[in-house]
Amino acid sequence: MKENDTWVKAKVVSKGGKSTGKNWAYLNLQDENEDAQVGIDFGKDVQEWHKAQDEVNAVVVPQSRHNENQAKNYCQQDGLLQKNKMNGERKVKARLVVRGFEEENEVKSDSPIVHKESLRLFLALASTSEFDIHSIDIKAAFLQGKEIDRVIFVKPPKELSSDKSVAWKLNKCVYGLIDASRNWFLSVKRELLQLECIQSKLDPAIFYWHYNNTLEGLFLMHVDDFLWAGSEHFKKQVICHLRDKFDSGKELDSSFRYIGLNIQHEGNDIYLQQHDYTDERKQVDRADIKNGIYPEIVGQLHWTATQSRPDLCFDVLDLSTSIQLSEAKTQSKLNKVIRKAKNNSYRNKYPNLECLKNIDFILYTDASYANLSDRVSSAGGYAIFLRGQNGKNCPISWSSKKIR
Repeated sequence: MKENDTWVKAKVVSKGGKSTGKNWAYLNLQDENEDAQVGIDFGKDVQEWHKAQDEVNAVVVPQSRHNENQAKNYCQQDGLLQKNKMNGERKVKARLVVRGFEEENEVKSDSPIVHKESLRLFLALASTSEFDIHSIDIKAAFLQGKEIDRVIFVKPPKELSSDKSVAWKLNKCVYGLIDASRNWFLSVKRELLQLECIQSKLDPAIFYWHYNNTLEGLFLMHVDDFLWAGSEHFKKQVICHLRDKFDSGKELDSSFRYIGLNIQHEGNDIYLQQHDYTDERKQVDRADIKNGIYPEIVGQLHWTATQSRPDLCFDVLDLSTSIQLSEAKTQSKLNKVIRKAKNNSYRNKYPNLECLKNIDFILYTDASYANLSDRVSSAGGYAIFLRGQNGKNCPISWSSKKIR
């Protein structure tokens, strides 16, 4: 925020004070368009923060009391500034975060999330079955899960209670508990199984639904982000029930963003791309290389390559072995790959394969000796496709790695 109260996009560099001190809301910011850093006390200088704080203070807290020694976890208030895309209005939202890492008991915390290969199979099956695809975002998902199965007391944040003898007993998992994601997943799984969905044996985050021995619906989840495709019957029997059970937010179809990927349904084909993400990548200069930004950029390109750009896999692998080159050569190789990544003509296409019963898996693989930039390391790669009897292909998995 500049002196004229105009909001600008900035990155939080560090906190300016201790979380328990008087400067707990002071943040050091880096303006994206300027080199200088600026410090802002959100607790004093930002009116939107004051408004949100007043709303938090207005919350009526139950006055139940428990022995303070039973409180094993502590809460803190996590603030987030959000902008309404429709009217430009800014609002500060707040949530309670539990310091679950302080829990001494061993708690099972594994929670499935959909694999990237499973998502691509989902798109291929949806296209071939001629299903429309939809995304659903769940509001405050962890609080909508099943009741917690152990006793946890937490100290409320100082903004809500100044009485140190007060402790809250949790009824639901909240953000920060190490098993919050697992508890939420089990809640959704229970509902889906009751609706006669079948959980995949290969990826527990995928469910499918049959009616009269015919595939009628597909469902996958990535924490609180749902993705589904199916017939009207599947929508009425399964999806509508989930909407009634869980409070949902945005529901999108045809063209939307899902877990960082842009999905578009055009005619009989479904496309997967990350143009928004690759457009944000910028060319680097010699100073950036000196400042150690090289590994960060390579990491960003690697994520793009593994998610939506198989044509970048070898290039990114080669960049990871080029760090010993001169700064000039490193800069040149990196910028070349960035320019290639920003080529928005590339999309993964998932066409209709016509028949699910007549599909082949096609594997291409290759390797070469000492073909990386360090003149020592060797690389190998593969690509796996689904091929229908109509000759059309759907990319499912790809990789390029060093061979020891």
